[in-house]
Amino acid sequence: TPLHPHEKQCHLVLSGDSDGNLHLCVVSEQAAERRTTIGTILQGNGRPVLCLELLRCFGKIFAVVGTTGGEISVWAFPSSINLNGGDSGVPCLEGVIPTSPIYTFKAHQTGVNDLSVVLEQKGSVMSGVGDCSRTRDKTHSLTNGDFSVMIGSVGDDQALSVCVLDFKDRSQTSNGSFYLKGGRLLVIQSASASALKAVTIVPDGSFYRIYTTGHGEQITLWHINPSELSIKYISSSPLGTEGSCITWAHHKQPDGSLYEVVAIGGEGVELLSLDLNCLHAAIKLREANYLLITTGAGFSADSGLMTYECAPAEYRDMCNPVKLADDPHHFQQFWLKFAQSYLETKPHKGYALLDQWCHGGKLQHLKRPPCKLDEPRQSLASPWWVYTSNVDGHFRLLESFLDSSCEIHGNCLEFKCASGIGYSNGEPRIGNEWDQWNQKMTATNSCKQATVQMNQELLTDIGNSDELLTCSHCRQPMRPNVLMFHDTDENVLKEIYSQRERYQTWESLVEEKVATNGGKFVILEMGCGVNVPAVRQESKEVLLDCAKEIQLQPASDGSVCMIRINPKDAKVEMSDDNSFEAIPIASKAASALQ
Repeated sequence: TPLHPHEKQCHLVLSGDSDGNLHLCVVSEQAAERRTTIGTILQGNGRPVLCLELLRCFGKIFAVVGTTGGEISVWAFPSSINLNGGDSGVPCLEGVIPTSPIYTFKAHQTGVNDLSVVLEQKGSVMSGVGDCSRTRDKTHSLTNGDFSVMIGSVGDDQALSVCVLDFKDRSQTSNGSFYLKGGRLLVIQSASASALKAVTIVPDGSFYRIYTTGHGEQITLWHINPSELSIKYISSSPLGTEGSCITWAHHKQPDGSLYEVVAIGGEGVELLSLDLNCLHAAIKLREANYLLITTGAGFSADSGLMTYECAPAEYRDMCNPVKLADDPHHFQQFWLKFAQSYLETKPHKGYALLDQWCHGGKLQHLKRPPCKLDEPRQSLASPWWVYTSNVDGHFRLLESFLDSSCEIHGNCLEFKCASGIGYSNGEPRIGNEWDQWNQKMTATNSCKQATVQMNQELLTDIGNSDELLTCSHCRQPMRPNVLMFHDTDENVLKEIYSQRERYQTWESLVEEKVATNGGKFVILEMGCGVNVPAVRQESKEVLLDCAKEIQLQPASDGSVCMIRINPKDAKVEMSDDNSFEAIPIASKAASALQ
C-alpha cells in the first residue's frame, strides 16, 4: 500500500509465512544504486498465515491477518516514511514498528481462508487501501471522530464471521492517537453446506452487504446491520466453478442505471451483476412512511393492453364526445369493446405486489390510520395513494386502492348518462350537432348519478342485442366514464374533479407531515412516458413541493425520494439539489417490481 508522502513513491509490503511471522519492508518505485531491500520480521503466534489485508485510516495502516488456527489479529503500522532514509539510506517507516497486534480474536474453528476489511466513520465508508473507486462518499474525511473497522472472514468450518472494532474519537485521547474501545463479534455457523473460500464486503451506508463463495459452487449475498451487528441472508445464485477469490466494482450506464459487477475467480472467472438502483429503491420503499404511486400507459401495457401511441386512428376519433352525437350506436359499441378487453385482461403481477405492500402490510413502516376513523377521514389518512392516467380500472380491483385512487382520465369500466355532453358550464354548446342532440334530451337530476358498472354478463347481453345501453332515467345513450378531447360533460368531470380534490388534500397533508414530523415519503412512478407527460409532471411537482417544504423546516429530518421506472425514459433531469433523491430504473414496471 502507498505510504505518505505520495510523491516519494514508496509502498509498505507485508507478507506472512508458514511459521506465523509477518515480513515487513518498504519498497520504492524510484530507481537507486542500491537494490537491496531491508525488512523487518514480526513474530506471530506460530500458526501459518493464510490471508492478509491492509486498510489505511487516520495516520495508521491496519494489517488484518488470518491463520490456520482460525485466529485473526489486527496490527497497526505507521503510514509514513522516514524522509531522511534511515541509517541505511534506504526508505523505512517513520515511527515505532509494533511488536504485537492491537487486537486478536477467534473467528473460526479451522483456518481463515479469506478476509475483507472496511472502514466506517460517521456514515462515510471506504474499503481497501488507496481504492478510491470503492469510496461511497467521495468527501470522506480523515479528521477526528469515532470510527469503526469491520472485518469479514470465511473458513473451512463453513462459517461466516464479522467483527466490528470500535475506535474512540482521536481528539478525546491524550496523545491525539486512536483508542480501541473494543470489538463485537458475530459468527454465522453453517453459512454454507461446504467450505467457504472467499468473501468481500461492499460498504454502502444504506445497505452494507457481504458476498461469500467457496466449494459449494454458488455465491451468497448477505445484509449486515453494523449498529446492532446482525447478518441476514438475502439470496444465493449458482456458479459454474468453485469460487476461490472474489471482488466487485461499480459501473454506471448512460441511462443512469448503476450496476454492481461481482467477479468470482476459480477455474476461470465468472461475472455477475446487481442493479444497485433496484436495490436502493427497495431500501427506500422498505423505510417509507408514505407512498405515492403514479402510473401511466406503460404500466397498463405490461398487462398486454394497448397504449394511446399504439392505438388505431379510429381510437383518436372516438376520443371525442361529438362522435356520440353523430353515431351513438357505433360510438357505444366501440367503447364497449374496449371495456370488454379491460375486463378480459388480467392485471400483471405488479398490481398484486403493490396490494401486498400496502394493504397486505409488507411495507411495515407505512403509517396506517387508526381503524376508528370515519370513511372520509380514513381514506385521507391513508399512507398511500394512486395517481393514474389509465382508464382500465385495474387499481379498483384491489382493496388497497378502493378509496385512495385518483383516476385523472376516468374509468372505462363505468358508463354514465350522456345527456350532458351538449352543455358546457351549464350553457348549450354551439353547433348543429349539439343543437340536435340537446333537443332530444329529457335529462333529470337523477341522470347525474346514473352509473352502470360493466361486468362480463352485462357485456354479453349487450353484445347479443342491437339496442343501445341507455340511462334508466331518461332512456338516452350512455357513455364511458372517460375524459375525452373537448369534453365538457359535467357527469364525468364532477367525479374526476372530486377525486383530484381529495388527492390534492392528501398530498398537502403528507407533505406537511413529512416536513414537520420527519417522515419518509417515496414517489413511485411507473410507465410514464414523455409523449403524454401529465403524470410524469405531477411526480416531479410533488417531489419538488415536498423538498421545498422540508427545506423550510431547518430542523426537519424528513426526506422525499422519487423512483422512476421506465424502459426508455427513466433518467430524471433535475438541477443539483441535495434535499431529495431520484432513482432511475430502466425496466418495465412489472419486472422491476418483482
